[in-house]
Amino acid sequence: MTNVYNISPEGKVFEEASLWVSKLDRGLSLEEQVSLDQWLSKSDRNRLALIKVGQVWDKSEVLSKLADLFPEPVENHPARSWALPAIAASVAIIALSIWFAIPEFSPAESRSDLAQANVEGLYQTAIGEHIRVNLPDGTELLLNTNTTVRVNYSDQQRLLTLEKGELHVDVAHDENRPLSVLVGGQIVQAVGTAFNVELNADRKVDLVVTEGKVLVSVQSAGLFNPVVQMQDRIEMPSTSLTVTQGERVLLGERQEEVELMEVIEPSEIEILLSWQSGNLVFRGESLEEAIQEISRYTAVEFVFLNEDLKQLKVAGLFQTGDVDGLLVALNDNFHIDSQRIDQRVLLNNR
Repeated sequence: MTNVYNISPEGKVFEEASLWVSKLDRGLSLEEQVSLDQWLSKSDRNRLALIKVGQVWDKSEVLSKLADLFPEPVENHPARSWALPAIAASVAIIALSIWFAIPEFSPAESRSDLAQANVEGLYQTAIGEHIRVNLPDGTELLLNTNTTVRVNYSDQQRLLTLEKGELHVDVAHDENRPLSVLVGGQIVQAVGTAFNVELNADRKVDLVVTEGKVLVSVQSAGLFNPVVQMQDRIEMPSTSLTVTQGERVLLGERQEEVELMEVIEPSEIEILLSWQSGNLVFRGESLEEAIQEISRYTAVEFVFLNEDLKQLKVAGLFQTGDVDGLLVALNDNFHIDSQRIDQRVLLNNR
């Protein structure tokens, strides 16, 4: 057994097919349907890859959509028939239930009244849970696993405090009340846009702007005073960092600690935000990195008894969940034995 799994030349085809299956799972727009038809028409390899990845995905809705795309039937293969060339290292995880929490308001209240209303709320997700929150002004929040966010709206501003986890914000436009997110020593402010922000395990802020632009600045002293927060509108300084659509930035606790700022392709954004549809996409990451990401969605702790196993490479599209399915895949594809003791799983060479 080699310590490194090298992705085959056709890995790119299966990577693209994985993304298309993910999109099929959540539903295609008209523009995406045209793009998929064009991609399929380029080669038989693309068509075959889509069918095979769809079989790995093993969801009746996706298989039904694939059956509509192709004249010949697409069979639902058993879960153990996963050995595809470009995803021989794949890790399979079951889908977690996605819970939707939508605040309720009296029908007698008008939309404009609700949009201007003072709002306070605390929203939390457990490990492996997602929550969608529709705020009264039309702003939509999507909380990833193990996330806590506080919502405070006043006449002066809209304020979110991300205490932990990951949050996607689709901001309703309101020039008079910009929306600010306090996170990890930073302020992220927008008027009407969409962005994804994560406070990672190192307490660093990972920000991806998916629409429009946002400003980023260091929090000033005393900003966490609740009275100051709600009575004084947060004014962003001229030195604020501007992050625009398609850009990603990784920030430390101080503004000068910009550890990464890059322009990323739309396909890369799809991968970074695949958690929103309950998916994880790996493209040659080490098994250690993959396990770290997987661990965000389960209470199970994974322990490597052999350090060499951490360097194995994995690739593919996976649904979040199912530790048992993960262990089967590791055994079949890597010859990795596992021993489960309560909430711990010990991984070692067979």
